[in-house]
Amino acid sequence: MLDGIRYLRDNDLLVREFPSYVQVHVYADIAVRHRRIVTRGEKPGEALLTTNELIDQDLLPGELESENLAALTDLIIDNSDSVARLNVNVSMMLAAVRYRLNVAP
Repeated sequence: MLDGIRYLRDNDLLVREFPSYVQVHVYADIAVRHRRIVTRGEKPGEALLTTNELIDQDLLPGELESENLAALTDLIIDNSDSVARLNVNVSMMLAAVRYRLNVAP
């Protein structure tokens, strides 16, 4: 499992080198992301981050290209809801990947 693939060239390499590669795109609504970031405050200044500043971060080159990757993804998981709902979505995604790869649970 890889996290944080941001560039099309990385995706192209993975698809070429690993034929069974499955790309999953996880997203959350901007308001949800903002609330989580401010609440966590993991990095200096995050607790003071505004929604507009987060939107500006989304416009950075690596973030913009990662949105282009979403169009190439095999599966999409909406992480805008509760942790319980995320767990259900991930379980469904794993079942779909197992089916695609013909792997028993």
